[in-house]
Amino acid sequence: MEVVPLHKHLEYTEKCVQILNTYWPRSTAAREHSLAKSCDHMPISLAFIMKPSEVIGYSRISSVQGIKNACLIESVIIEESLRGKGLGRILMKLTEDFAKSRLGIKSVYLSTLDQEGFYSKLGYVPCKPVISLGDNADKVSKEMLQKFARLQLDLELNGTNKTEEQENQLTAQENSHTKHNSVTQPDSSQDSFIPPPPPLPAPKPTAHSYSRAVLRLNPEKVVWMKKDI
Repeated sequence: MEVVPLHKHLEYTEKCVQILNTYWPRSTAAREHSLAKSCDHMPISLAFIMKPSEVIGYSRISSVQGIKNACLIESVIIEESLRGKGLGRILMKLTEDFAKSRLGIKSVYLSTLDQEGFYSKLGYVPCKPVISLGDNADKVSKEMLQKFARLQLDLELNGTNKTEEQENQLTAQENSHTKHNSVTQPDSSQDSFIPPPPPLPAPKPTAHSYSRAVLRLNPEKVVWMKKDI
């Protein structure tokens, strides 16, 4: 088993698209466009190969802004029919080894919604969020990257908890919104009164309904983890 850079093995692109879209559905064109950004630096898309021409998984290594010799491992996935056989552990190890040997990475970050236990067994520990621009890092100016680096430092120093002032502002906004949207009910003693129908229940969000970009910065929805390699 091995991982290979997708941009050097374009013949594996179609299978990687299929595997990714079983869990994170996107249009084929959008997925291919994202995978086409793989390069020798970062981001790097890796195809997980069991034997020649058999792709069984995928992972991606992206840069982390403001932290030297660090990367973000994301989109780790095994083909659905092969899950539960320990292949995810192997894929993570191969991805870490690739990052260390090819890119000189010393610290690996990731985010997860519900797999904290799995990653803990691999040596990852909870940490503060990091900033990764993923595919868009090459489009950002040096000055903007420096701003992201300062923001990363603020996250490390101050954490992500809301201040009391922020909490009060949020509460005030919610109260104002509730007051604005409230409806004054007519006197129920009037014969013509017809009570309004109850509001439809809001759809329950699922893990896949959230944008990953939003989740990365929302400590209430995602667990950030780190491992030194």
